[in-house]
Amino acid sequence: MVRDQLERSDLIFMLDGHYDVRAPAAARLFKEGWAPLIVFAREPDSDRPGVASFSNTTASILKADGVPEDRIIEVPFGDGAKSTADEARALRLYVNSHRVRRIVLLTSWYHCRRALLAVSRSLQGTEVELLMFPVREPDFNARNWWCTTKGRRLVVTEYVKNVYYFLTFFGSRD
Repeated sequence: MVRDQLERSDLIFMLDGHYDVRAPAAARLFKEGWAPLIVFAREPDSDRPGVASFSNTTASILKADGVPEDRIIEVPFGDGAKSTADEARALRLYVNSHRVRRIVLLTSWYHCRRALLAVSRSLQGTEVELLMFPVREPDFNARNWWCTTKGRRLVVTEYVKNVYYFLTFFGSRD
């Protein structure tokens, strides 16, 4: 797990997934004044009729938690961001078209290393400072993750993905 001391930033970049945990944490940081915007990459729309996409659900949670709609930015990315690498590339597109110097990178604690690797490689050549903010999961933590099936599955899968990202993701600027 990686955690930086927070400083006032230009935006909070919330990685997709676990929106029921990450979105309330992003809203809290926003309301505490750490950044004036919450930005996330648009995920693919749901292919099931009547089912909201993760992006729409995330935006709804943020609004319900008191974040004004004009402070929520969904960055489009092709047919939707399908991976952490896609999200990192979407953030690069946003950074290229906006003045950004410091970003709070918000994700679940077990996802921090890979998220930081993908985003920092994607932002190579910029002068953007990244501050990592890990969010706690309600069901498990760094001390007891192996005690639950969900914890074991997520953490072990994350180790494998970390190796894959380290070996293959070099922050392409597309």
